[in-house]
Amino acid sequence: MISEIITLDIICLVIVTVLLMEMAGLFLKQYLKSRELLSLLLTIISCAFCISGIFYFLRFFVIGDPFFYRMEVVLRFISFTTFVFMFERKGREKSFPILTVLCVACILAIFLLPYDLAYFLGFTIYGAALAVLWFLIRTYRNTDGRVRHNIVRAIIGGFILGLGIGLSADYVVQLGGQYLIAVGLIVQLIGMILLGLSFYGIRTTDEFLWYLEVKDLFVIFNSVCLYAYSIEQDSNLKEADLYGGGLASVLFVAQSIMNSQEPPEHIVYQNLNFIVRLGTQKFSNNCLIAVLIVKKNLSILHEKLEKFLDTFENQFKDVLIHWTGDTEPFLKNSGNLNQIFRLRTG
Repeated sequence: MISEIITLDIICLVIVTVLLMEMAGLFLKQYLKSRELLSLLLTIISCAFCISGIFYFLRFFVIGDPFFYRMEVVLRFISFTTFVFMFERKGREKSFPILTVLCVACILAIFLLPYDLAYFLGFTIYGAALAVLWFLIRTYRNTDGRVRHNIVRAIIGGFILGLGIGLSADYVVQLGGQYLIAVGLIVQLIGMILLGLSFYGIRTTDEFLWYLEVKDLFVIFNSVCLYAYSIEQDSNLKEADLYGGGLASVLFVAQSIMNSQEPPEHIVYQNLNFIVRLGTQKFSNNCLIAVLIVKKNLSILHEKLEKFLDTFENQFKDVLIHWTGDTEPFLKNSGNLNQIFRLRTG
């Protein structure tokens, strides 16, 4: 006769399996639509954790076969290794992915070595988990806005996931009882959902390397370019009036085509993206327009441009109220604002 605890464990396993497969389907659907690597990796992670839970259950309640242990740990290790690969690939594109290689070596060793050695080597999975945490914290420092909020949620989800894995560990279950299997599975599920949906909100790992996508920045007022700066070259742009006049004309045409009172927030031209923000304050019955030229349209760059324009308006409010056409005050005193588009160091 099946005990109540085992029945509870089975119910929890079914719930966890179904929800993780639902998550995998959600990420796969997003990948097929966007072809972003992040969605594919999240699909792999969700499937690996789901199947790992099944092997964990079989090892505890069906037969304690070493093969089940190997598969359980290897699949979890694959999940963490996928995260490590993702961060190493996007964070250090020109460096050898040494942590990913070490994780793969541990996976192979766990699968091939004698069971006694493989069992103790399985604890190296916590090293992979710490590497993921380190990458998340480092990424948090270099992001802003909604992307940063999602990274915070991912870190919290990672801690919850780790807690669930700890609660369902062999030694803990032997001490506390088999009900901890159900508790651990549910806690892991909560952590995975929070972690996965946080990255689902980010959508692309390019958000982590936003600073590589930025090219030029313009501030336009009454069709006059007040400020033109190349963030890519770290210098003021020459012939700013020519650039500003051309951009103002393009925005006016786009606005007319859309039959709108405001310029479009995003324009694609050839291989470049133009992110546009309209100021919130009026000067002489007109608003400032900021234009950021980037290689890829990312949500974090929209937020950074909005932050830049708000700061620009407040810093030069008195100048703009009494503006006579002189652009020198903007060129001389805007250097500090460019830091918004630079990577934090230290």
